[in-house]
Amino acid sequence: MPDTPAQTLKAAAGVVELLLATDLTLEQKHYALTLARLLACDTRASPPPDAAPEVGYIDREVLAELHHYLPASGCAAILAQFRETAEQLLRELDQALAAEAPDALGRAAHSLIGTVGSVGMNQVAEEARAILTALGQGDWAAAAGRADALPSLYAASLAALDGIIATFNRDPA
Repeated sequence: MPDTPAQTLKAAAGVVELLLATDLTLEQKHYALTLARLLACDTRASPPPDAAPEVGYIDREVLAELHHYLPASGCAAILAQFRETAEQLLRELDQALAAEAPDALGRAAHSLIGTVGSVGMNQVAEEARAILTALGQGDWAAAAGRADALPSLYAASLAALDGIIATFNRDPA
């Protein structure tokens, strides 16, 4: 057993990483991700050296299912179409912000939810939902603030997505 709280947290984080690398049910994966988020809240804990970058950005189960049911060329085509569509929607969000057009911002955010959800970009989808919520409450400033945060969140999620796809491409399937 670890001797200090920091060692305990590090060991627990290692166990979570090990769990996330195994074949879990969706419910078990949810619990492991929740534990990972709780561990990340302790500022004394350092992340394990091989921490998966997708934790929090990508629902790996969504991608695993896509990878399982489609050949590599099919996955590549779907992901290429996804990127094109997501980037177009981000441009539409930006244009709606510049024009201060709440309806256009809401349409783009709504479309983005489905698009990013199809590849498991849950944080981006949650942020887009928050835009819709703010617009529904008539809070343009909050909606605009959320929309401003989307490009960097999308970029981080896309980096995590690329990392996961690379592991899928290395795995024999």
